[in-house]
Amino acid sequence: MDRPHQMEELVSLAAVGDVFLGGLPKNTLDKAIPFLEEHDLRFCVLEGPVSDRGEAFPGKMSVHHSGRETILPVKKAGFDIVTIANNHILDLQRDAFHDTLEVLDEVGIKYVGGGMDIHEARKPVIIEKKGVRIGFLGYASFYPRGFQATETRSGIAQIRVNPLYPPPHMDEEDLQHALSNIEQTKAQADVVIVAYHWGISHTRTLTAYQKALAHMSIEAGADLVFGGHPHILQGIEVYRGKLICYSFGNFVFEWVKSFADAPWSHTIRETMLLTCLMGKQGLAGVYFRPVVLNSEGGHILAQPEVVPPDTQEFTRIFHTMQDLSRPLNTELRADGDKIWVLEP
Repeated sequence: MDRPHQMEELVSLAAVGDVFLGGLPKNTLDKAIPFLEEHDLRFCVLEGPVSDRGEAFPGKMSVHHSGRETILPVKKAGFDIVTIANNHILDLQRDAFHDTLEVLDEVGIKYVGGGMDIHEARKPVIIEKKGVRIGFLGYASFYPRGFQATETRSGIAQIRVNPLYPPPHMDEEDLQHALSNIEQTKAQADVVIVAYHWGISHTRTLTAYQKALAHMSIEAGADLVFGGHPHILQGIEVYRGKLICYSFGNFVFEWVKSFADAPWSHTIRETMLLTCLMGKQGLAGVYFRPVVLNSEGGHILAQPEVVPPDTQEFTRIFHTMQDLSRPLNTELRADGDKIWVLEP
């Protein structure tokens, strides 16, 4: 007997990690475009404001800045929706944040995880493709104090985390808001995707709250959970038939160029292009293609490039993801240039 998904047309979503162009060339995303174009929808993390004005957020040490024109390569690459719930989106304070929302609206890229008040920041975006309704939500657990939206202030949607909170160390009110939002979105959509900015930067190790929040989100109705902030790859987990990608790593990130000579530079240059197949019955299949932020002549260009299966980079990323995912009871299978996580 045919499985339900085989009786319907599926929607393909390309999901990638952190995007911060800064001063990188306008053609930085060009090598990825043919692969992104294979999909019906494209999603990324917009890590930092897109504005030509603003001053550093008080007390902020690491400040990301991309001019307004840097949204054009993102649009050219076909991205339909981004999450802006992260620890850099208000780096240049609120005027630049408002510019970012305006620029996204101007070019027709939808966003979740932030807005002009807390209600807008928590509001889902629902996109319909081929009769399939896909809902997106975004939240941040790692961010500077003052970034969060309130009833009267713009900013991001938050789930506060603190070791002083009872395990799993999340603010109960924030958590319940998020889970309720997931439940409500599931009532309106066939597939729900939740993006979290979480965990610890530059580590493969998952925190207890990452796993707890991912599982609770799926139990509340999420079909896919996407993670950002660690800047390197973390494991993939299939939980109750749904998918958790704990960290994609960097898809394009200006400061990757600064670490060309570091012995660990390959870890911040390794990433993936995740393909999610979805139908009215939910998630139907998931695979990814290994991607490297390439280098030339020993210099890091930070340009994402899908690597073919007969390369050392492909093998290294495959083995890394196998090693990270196996403890999460998830096995991966390479087939040509694709690495399958959940097969139809």
